Amino acid sequence: MRSSGGDEGRMASMGQAAEALGSGAAVPVLGAKRVEGEPQSVLALIAFSLAALYLVELWLTLWMLSGRAALVMATLCGVSSIGLANAGWLIRRSSNPVAPRWVAAVASVPIMTSIVHFAVTGRQGQTTTLMLAIVAIGAGIASRRAAMVLITVGCAAWAGVAAVRLPGPGLETADVARVGLQLAAAVGLSAALHVARTRREHGLRQARDVLAAGILSEQAAHRARAESEQRYHGLFDDSPVGIGLSDEHGLLVAANPALCELFGRPLAEVLGRSAVEFTHPDDKAAHSRAYGLITEAPTGVVRVEKRYLRPDGRVCWAWLTARHTPGPNGETWTLAHIQDVTERKRAEQAIADSEANLSALAEVTRRIQRGADARALIVDAACELAGATHASLAELDASGNLVVTASTNDALVSARIPLSATSAAVTVVQSGEALFIADPDQNPLVKPGMLRLTAARSVHLLPVQSRERVTGVLVVGWDHRVEGIRPAPGRALKLLADETGIALEQDALMAELKRRAVTDTLTGLPNRRGWEDSMRRLLEDARRRGTPLTIAIADVDHFKAYNDTHGHLAGDNLLRAFATNTRRGLRGGDVVARWGGEEFTIALPDCSLTEARLVLARVHAAMPDGQTCSIGFATWDTAEMVAELMSRADEALYAAKSGGRNRSTAYVEA
Repeated sequence: MRSSGGDEGRMASMGQAAEALGSGAAVPVLGAKRVEGEPQSVLALIAFSLAALYLVELWLTLWMLSGRAALVMATLCGVSSIGLANAGWLIRRSSNPVAPRWVAAVASVPIMTSIVHFAVTGRQGQTTTLMLAIVAIGAGIASRRAAMVLITVGCAAWAGVAAVRLPGPGLETADVARVGLQLAAAVGLSAALHVARTRREHGLRQARDVLAAGILSEQAAHRARAESEQRYHGLFDDSPVGIGLSDEHGLLVAANPALCELFGRPLAEVLGRSAVEFTHPDDKAAHSRAYGLITEAPTGVVRVEKRYLRPDGRVCWAWLTARHTPGPNGETWTLAHIQDVTERKRAEQAIADSEANLSALAEVTRRIQRGADARALIVDAACELAGATHASLAELDASGNLVVTASTNDALVSARIPLSATSAAVTVVQSGEALFIADPDQNPLVKPGMLRLTAARSVHLLPVQSRERVTGVLVVGWDHRVEGIRPAPGRALKLLADETGIALEQDALMAELKRRAVTDTLTGLPNRRGWEDSMRRLLEDARRRGTPLTIAIADVDHFKAYNDTHGHLAGDNLLRAFATNTRRGLRGGDVVARWGGEEFTIALPDCSLTEARLVLARVHAAMPDGQTCSIGFATWDTAEMVAELMSRADEALYAAKSGGRNRSTAYVEA
């Protein structure tokens, strides 16, 4: 399932939160070393509040004090009020984080005014302000050094003033000692608050880091899930095999494009419906039984061949592989892979039909299968079936001319008849109808020269068809006049003509099968059987001519890893490209074959070990897609068997792979 938009939005918000937590913005402490996100507004408010307080104290000082003390304190209060107001204004307007010096400056004002007041008036009442300032510094300033400096300076200044004014009017030693103890207690309380706040901040930072790590971990997991989903959908959508997923009710909940193409319907018409609806009526019962047999199968997998009926009436054959899979809530769903095998079934049916039709001419068919010339057998059979003295088979060639390919009269073989000519054979090809001519010497469609060669007095021409297309003409002739074709021979000739097209097609198919028997279907190279045929010929040539023969075995390096990484289709393409490139890079008489899997064999006639190394360098260069191969090679010793020569080359290949791969290694006698 793809991630929803809500999930993506939630993950984006979590990412922003993790970024904010990682930056330290979650710890707003005045004067901290990590100052990003310090609360300027809070410090500005404190500065403005103190400015207002000292403004009030200015008026109280003028009312309560007189003389020099009133002047000094009023001036100090006014200057402090103005300074704090300006500091608050600057802090509030600043876009940068609060610097520790601003915190220290604001905190130092109460200390300074209380010390000056004590020094000017000698009254210890202002020591309370000093105590409160010390406690506030310990609780509010994060920098331990700055707090210690401010508290130490404040206490030292108070002690200095007390020492200077003792003894004095209204100032007793006992009172000073008592106030000093209170001041020491305030310092202790300040230290305790500072330690507690520091520990709290440390715990908050740890919690912040853990939370940020958790958010980042969830983000990574979310990305991994999204990438996994993307890969899954790519494999699902791009698969050439139809894939369908049905719920516990048998209704399709997912279908890839290949399956929709097989059903001949768009995705909207497939989802929510049962595959039974698209099944051929004759296969619906088998379809239902197949799904019921999944639970009984030892492997939990059922395979069955069945038909589907498309909307246009076409029938598609498919190979169905199905198994159960758990649904999202533990339901029993069914996963099916459905491969279109219609073309294969058509080919099988064509072969079956061909075999059934040829059974009517069993003897001819058997002789053809024994390797006899099909065309010669056909003309001989035509003469025998019709009681004729002459028979010929003319076939359309690639240029559209009729060419006599077999005849009881060798003089006619290879004779050509253009389709533009006026001829009885051309007429049969064009009409697709049989033509009997009792008196050919009186018919303008029959050339006199043809009559002289065949000595025919009557002729019968039948169209040879293959897949509803006329591909040639079967001609039979008699050396005496014939009034007409009797029913039995006529039916036999028609059957023979009909089967001739199939026989010729079968003959071509047999030739193709023989070619495929020695050809690797993936690469088009000779397979192992083809290699063995070539080796017998090359070994005989080398023995007769006394020239060297070197063979090599090439193995694609790390092919399994390549398949696992890029898929089997890419692996097939790699082998196919390597085969093509290697064939182009070899000499004219060289032979390359696919030995099996990722192994290829190469025969280099009239090539010594030294020369072979140069040729095999081109084989290394033929490897596509940045892959490499290892090659072992050996030269025939003029006496050993092919298997022994191959064994030596295989040992050299093992040495090449053991030596690090991507190299050619010659077999060296121990």
